[in-house]
Amino acid sequence: MLSTEIHVLTIFQHPLNLFRCLLTVVIAAALSGCASPGWFGHSASAPLGSGEEAIAYHVDSPDTDAIALFLDARLRVAENDFENAVHSLKSAIDNDPDDPYLHYSLAELYLALRENDKAVEAARESTVRAPDFVDGHFLLGNIYFHREQNQEAVERFRRVIELDKEFEDAYLLLGIAQARDGHFDEAVDVLKSLLEQFPDSAKGEMTLARLYREMDRPTLAENAYLRVLKARPDLLSAYYELAELYEAEDEVDKALEVYRNALKDDPANRDIRHRMVRLYVTNNDYDRALQELEAIVGDHPDDLEALRKIGLVYLEKEEWDKAADSFSEILAVKPELHQIRFYLGTSLERNEDPEGAIQAFSRIPRDSDVYPDALAHLGFLYRQLNQSERAIALIEDWIGEETRRPQLFTFLASLYEEEEAPEKALAVLERGLKVFPENSELYYHMGIIFERLGKRDEALDVMLKAVMKNPEHVEALNYIAYTQAEQGVRLEEALEMAKKALSLKDSGHIVDTLGWVYFKLDRFELAREQLERAVQMMPSDPVVRQHLGDIYQALGLREEAAETYREALKLSPEDAGLKEKLERLGK
Repeated sequence: MLSTEIHVLTIFQHPLNLFRCLLTVVIAAALSGCASPGWFGHSASAPLGSGEEAIAYHVDSPDTDAIALFLDARLRVAENDFENAVHSLKSAIDNDPDDPYLHYSLAELYLALRENDKAVEAARESTVRAPDFVDGHFLLGNIYFHREQNQEAVERFRRVIELDKEFEDAYLLLGIAQARDGHFDEAVDVLKSLLEQFPDSAKGEMTLARLYREMDRPTLAENAYLRVLKARPDLLSAYYELAELYEAEDEVDKALEVYRNALKDDPANRDIRHRMVRLYVTNNDYDRALQELEAIVGDHPDDLEALRKIGLVYLEKEEWDKAADSFSEILAVKPELHQIRFYLGTSLERNEDPEGAIQAFSRIPRDSDVYPDALAHLGFLYRQLNQSERAIALIEDWIGEETRRPQLFTFLASLYEEEEAPEKALAVLERGLKVFPENSELYYHMGIIFERLGKRDEALDVMLKAVMKNPEHVEALNYIAYTQAEQGVRLEEALEMAKKALSLKDSGHIVDTLGWVYFKLDRFELAREQLERAVQMMPSDPVVRQHLGDIYQALGLREEAAETYREALKLSPEDAGLKEKLERLGK
């Protein structure tokens, strides 16, 4: 590649080159819109063939009319009159069709106009007029690169390297284009060739590191990043990417060490500290997270994001008053931040300040995204203060227009239940099912109310509907299995439902159901196995102990049965059925 001094001389020897410098920014903007995401699909390391890195193609005797037209095109570009600039350039080409720079400049101008197909033709024409024109090949390859026509790009970049073995960016883009097409080993070879030519190329080493990450070779990627940082300890992107590599490998401590090293050169860097906070929180190291956040706020008192995170960390630490202070500090500056006000209400609620929490939640407007959640908290708080009627009024008013959350219907139904108004609760659930006919929770909640009212048939019917809507509804499956076992009907079906419920949730009451179904099927040893486990899981539940006593009695284990019944009676001393069973055993 020519030095800067020689290139400057070349510019003045050939005035057409001035056009290229003028268009550099415009072309970069035009090409960047064609980029695709990912390390091997974006233009971050895809410079254009213009400016000091270009090699000027010398023309000894440019046509004077062509130069005049070219200069006119330059003026048009300066005035953002690109269409007339194109016209002047075409006229210049008519006067001097063999000058590759005129075709090259027209290609750049077409790129500025986002007429990429015409740009390809003009750039190609520059290489036809001068087959050794390096900049023409590079520009054409660059266009293909951004259009993700990787094979065509590869051909052009190889041609550039043939003509100029020291064209660094051609190696870079050639390697990336090959990687895009899945030719990773070839891409690695190209980048290694680049590093042989330019041992101190941070761009080359960074691209190689990214390629190794794409190839899932973390150790090689790590070594490449470390080489970059040894040569360029100021390169922030290398710190970021190495830390991200460690994170992907679940080596959080190494990632944190990378960020600490980055802070040595830039101790006030907020972004690095925020990244460290995230990792400390991932490790549940809340104290260190707070140290970093306080350092950020110390340098940048207006960093509301840091204050928000401080509040959230205090929530995790269950230091409710400190969390509330952080959120209040933010709201003093930005009272319109409804999510922060929601956090404030939550902090006050957890700090056993229901009145303060109600005040916070009540200030969240109805059109806020967090209003439905705030409404649920308000309902709970009013219920806690024995003001269920206020909670009911709030939610009744809201669900008249709000239909996005079926949970509000179930919550309202539970409030009516507490007010001993089960019929109103059922009516609310029916309203909910009109809006959410596929919602299994509404059916399940309705089934529970029917069960409490002693309407077993209706309860079983809606529980079956809940399972139809959601075949993995654990509690509905368990209810159906237990009810059918109690009724002694469809026991094999009940067994399958109990097994399925237990596979979804290993819970004591479901283990009890499975044991009880086995008991009804006269599979007493299997029943004993499950119920003994259920007692271990729920030692204070008298019903589970009574079931185990029934199993022991069925197995002829009278002493074990009597002892189990006595333990159950201690937990439920008024249970007449237990007393009767003990008396029968005594006789």
